[in-house]
Amino acid sequence: MAEFDMRQFTFLLQIAPETKPMVEPPEHSEYLQKNVFDVLKEEGSVDLKRLDWSAFDMKDLRSSGHANWLNTTPSGWLHGINSFVHKTSGMAAERRKFF
Repeated sequence: MAEFDMRQFTFLLQIAPETKPMVEPPEHSEYLQKNVFDVLKEEGSVDLKRLDWSAFDMKDLRSSGHANWLNTTPSGWLHGINSFVHKTSGMAAERRKFF
């Protein structure tokens, strides 16, 4: 039966990269509020040629729910991988160690 190697596990934890969010959370853009959303409410349409596209970031166009979904995706992948690992057969008898 395979044994748990604490030294190898600790070493792998120490060299593991820091987790960072996949995307930054969106911020409220005053420019978009005035020149897009308020204009849409009043006139019903916006002339996209008149917008200063450098006045806002693409992250300001993303919903907060979308950012949360993207940032939890790696966790879901890890849960899936973990379930596959639990279903696989044991390691080769000659090494007898995890990691």
